[in-house]
Amino acid sequence: MTSGWWGVGLTVGLCALAVVWDTRWRRVPNWLTYPSLLAGWLAAGLTAGWGGLATAGAGTGIGLAVLVGPWLAGWAGAGDVKLLGAIGATAGPLAMLAGFAAGSLIAGGLALRRRRWAAQTASAGGARLPYGAALAAGTLTVVVTLAPWGGSLVG
Repeated sequence: MTSGWWGVGLTVGLCALAVVWDTRWRRVPNWLTYPSLLAGWLAAGLTAGWGGLATAGAGTGIGLAVLVGPWLAGWAGAGDVKLLGAIGATAGPLAMLAGFAAGSLIAGGLALRRRRWAAQTASAGGARLPYGAALAAGTLTVVVTLAPWGGSLVG
């Protein structure tokens, strides 16, 4: 975690709101992602100095880079991209990548269950699967499971 328990709290709050919002309205709003991104950078910088700020910045950059290709292909929405960048800022790059992997497994399982691969896009016009909610749920699983134990993914 880029900023210890502050990062855990920010990540849990961000992800919980993202799950609820994306599940209900099928979008991840800017009012959630941008302040979370800034709060993650601020908390990391204040609690861990320049090293923490660099880790939060790396988490943001990696999170954005991971989903920009799927966004360009129409498989993920812009809110999903910004959400993963914000998760990278609050949770750090390793926890964010583990959350991304877990979220992708969740999304894949839901897509298989629905058996509608062609309709499973997260583009602005026809979102059928709340991918941001799956990313957030995967991240919550990783962070809540590992943070109390000081797991290596949150270090």
